[in-house]
Amino acid sequence: MNPTTDVLEQRLAALEGGSGALAHSSGQAAITASILNIAEAGDHIASTSQLYGISFLRTYGGEGCIAAAR
Repeated sequence: MNPTTDVLEQRLAALEGGSGALAHSSGQAAITASILNIAEAGDHIASTSQLYGISFLRTYGGEGCIAAAR
């Protein structure tokens, strides 16, 4: 674990009054972690081609554990 990231996460959690926080290196990493955290095998995600992060759905949709409906 990166100690700098750990401090950032602790301070963000304290600022927001949360029990924890998770910092990502990019927006795509945040989107991927969020979707994989809530979606399960066989789930469907409705999206548009204009949605930021559509590359996630192109990468994992249909061929991975999650089917993407556009």
